Order: sequence, then C-alpha cells, then structure tokens
Amino acid sequence: MKSPRERYHIDPEFHALVDTFYQSIDRCQFTPTELREAVILASIMHAERKPIPMPAELEGAISKWLEGKS
Repeated sequence: MKSPRERYHIDPEFHALVDTFYQSIDRCQFTPTELREAVILASIMHAERKPIPMPAELEGAISKWLEGKS
C-alpha cells in the first residue's frame, strides 16, 4: 500500500484531487476541517444512493453526525 504522498506522485487523478483541496485551503475558501467534513458528507451521500447493509450502530452514528449531534 502506498502512502498518500507516494500516491500523489504516481496517480494523476489523486494528484488533481489533492491539488483542488490545496487550492481551496490556500485561497482561504475552506478550512481543513470543512474539507474533511465535506468529504465525509459526500461519502455518506454516495452510500445513501448505493445502499449496502450497514450495522445499526454505524447508521445511528452517521445520523447523529449529520444532525450535528456528534
């Protein structure tokens, strides 16, 4: 398994994604925390559109996070 830095140098799509995030941080458009939350939310939205069985405790934790009750 490659480190994120190694992957950045060999995977053009990952490189572009990292550069997009970096530019958002550099322009003070988003904080690292906001980017992290946005990526988590995008992953959740993707999972909701392509459901797979999920343990009830994980589903509850996700619901709490979405409602800001974490």
